[in-house]
Amino acid sequence: MQQILLNKGANIEQILGKVQELLIEVCKSNSQYCNYLTEYLLNRGGKRLRPLLVILIGKNNNMDELVKVAAASELIHTASLVHDDIVDNSPLRRGIQTINSRWNNSVAVLVGDFLFAKAFELLCEIKQGEILSHYTKAISYMSIGELEQLKNRFNPGKTVEQYYLEIYGKTGVLIATCCKAGGILRDMSQNEVNNLTVYGTEVGYAFQIMDDILDIKGNENTLGKPIFNDLKEGNITLPLILLLQKMSNRGLVEEIIVEKRFTENNLKFIYNMLSEYNIIELCLEIAKNHIQKALMALDKIEDCNEKNKLKKIAEFILTRNY
Repeated sequence: MQQILLNKGANIEQILGKVQELLIEVCKSNSQYCNYLTEYLLNRGGKRLRPLLVILIGKNNNMDELVKVAAASELIHTASLVHDDIVDNSPLRRGIQTINSRWNNSVAVLVGDFLFAKAFELLCEIKQGEILSHYTKAISYMSIGELEQLKNRFNPGKTVEQYYLEIYGKTGVLIATCCKAGGILRDMSQNEVNNLTVYGTEVGYAFQIMDDILDIKGNENTLGKPIFNDLKEGNITLPLILLLQKMSNRGLVEEIIVEKRFTENNLKFIYNMLSEYNIIELCLEIAKNHIQKALMALDKIEDCNEKNKLKKIAEFILTRNY
């Protein structure tokens, strides 16, 4: 992503700068405490993938609405992460203490709610009312995804179908909605908006699968969180699901998961089994397939700003290390 962003052009850089300014401005309140908390969240960086997609697709003459939708997308994403960190009891996010860790769960709930409210405040100012409707539906699916993941914690019998229901909510639907919103802002045809939605959904699936891979093979310092973190929290991701499907004698792995015996030796055993059954390579192939579907959908769109950069974003997903 860094290389793509370095080459995104002065205009895109300028718009992203306006988005960052609006993020800080819209979250200012008469509470210095609230201001400190929101700036703590909004100034700690991140990929800014979601606002970037809105901007790349939706660039038009109405800069004000473009910036508002892009900022709202980032606020919704950030709010969802704040709430996710409570559910997962996560101490770190991007290598920095989470709100729930540095302060407490009560503060994190309220800050997340505040960010959601500010996102809706921006979206209510957009003339195309359907955009607000799409983001509202996206948040519903995001909640369902998290509830499904919570229900299936430490469940070695979790299926691939259940996994995709979870990751559509966790990742796919918001990225798809950002692409859809960009298309609507651009006044693209319904067919083109539909293809952009497919592009975003498939990119979201690949993004989450690569997250699963990085959770096992990534660098803790680069990721900003411990490896095997998902498993320790009880989140059974695609590599574990596929491993359990392929193993003829899966009893020991099931016991480790159900009894939460995540010792160094047990995690090493699971890692070795993943290597023996070539699970990481299989997951990478599945992620590549999703990216191919994303690129096929993108090829069907004629009136699309920065199509080449959208292709590079999709391809970058497969090589990212954070």
